[in-house]
Formats: sequence, structure tokens, C-alpha cells
Amino acid sequence: MAIGHSIHQEKVGGTIFPPMTTARLLLRRFLVEDITPGYVAALNDPEVVRFTEVRHQRWDTERTREYVRACNGPGQPLLIGMFRLDTKQHLGNLILHVTPVHQRVELAFMLWDRHQWNQGYATEAVSAVTEACFCVLGAHKVCAGYYGTHQSSARVLEKAGFVVEARLVDHCVSDGGYVDAIRVTKFQPANQAR
Repeated sequence: MAIGHSIHQEKVGGTIFPPMTTARLLLRRFLVEDITPGYVAALNDPEVVRFTEVRHQRWDTERTREYVRACNGPGQPLLIGMFRLDTKQHLGNLILHVTPVHQRVELAFMLWDRHQWNQGYATEAVSAVTEACFCVLGAHKVCAGYYGTHQSSARVLEKAGFVVEARLVDHCVSDGGYVDAIRVTKFQPANQAR
């Protein structure tokens, strides 16, 4: 692990995932107990979910609980909460879809607290979790995607060291029209050269 990240291993389903700290964040498994009314409201806020797939359904507390319960179990995605170290406030989540047979992880993230946007928290979280995917989960490759119109996600992933792997033209519907889907990837540093 890079200097500045501390890792403690925790068994999540069939996968070891480390709760970790960065300079400003605690990144750990997101639990049902972490759900707040503000988080549920954000899942229904068109501006917060504008570039996500969760926008296609209505969320209430029970549906959110069911989803969180389903995550982190054997064979299920790992749902990781981003919490500020200083206030313990939940800012957002990352989700990891781990494919052990291919040593690949698909990463997605959402910073739901609008007051925390544009402060570097997403970049900090994505960078640390990506590093844990390589060092702890043994991933060969971490992948992510974003709508071509979502410049904030593009910046976060670029700062975290991801590079564009593909552009899928007119792949998604967003804001009443078709937009490209951008696929990015980051290889384990030992496997970077291709």
C-alpha cells in the first residue's frame, strides 16, 4: 500500500476487503445501520443520480435496506461507504463487482452529499480503493465507466490513473438523448506495460 493508507483486513462474504483510511476518509463496508433519510432522499434526487443507473427506480428506506443487505455477501458486489474521518459523515459509496476468475474488478462510485462535491473526496476514495483492489484482492485490472457527458467522473478517474479503453457511441440515454459510454481501466502496476 502507498504511504498514507492504513489497511485492516475484514472478511466480506467470500472476499477479504480492508476497511482503510486516507488523509480525510474512512472507507469501509456500508451497512444497513449507515442508511439515513438524507441518503435515501439523495437516491431520488435527479441531480445526484443524473449519471447513474439508480435513477431508473424509486428508492425508499426498505428498498435501500434490501439492496444493502444483498451486497457484501458471497458472490455479491462489495458496497463500500465513504465517511469523513473528522465528522464520521457518510458522503457516498463505491461498489465493486469482483470477478475472481478473470482477476478483474468493476468499480462505480457516487458522492451523494452535494455539499461535498468538488473537494477531492471521490478521487481520494477511488484511488485508495483501486489500490486495495490490486494489493489485497489481487486484481489484474480495475475497470469503470461513465457517461461521456459526465466530466466530473472523467476527471476523478483520470486523476486516479485510469485511461480510456473504449468509447461506446450512443450507448446510453441521458437527458433526453443518446450519449456515449466511456470505458476506462487501470492495470495493476506490475502489469501496466502491454
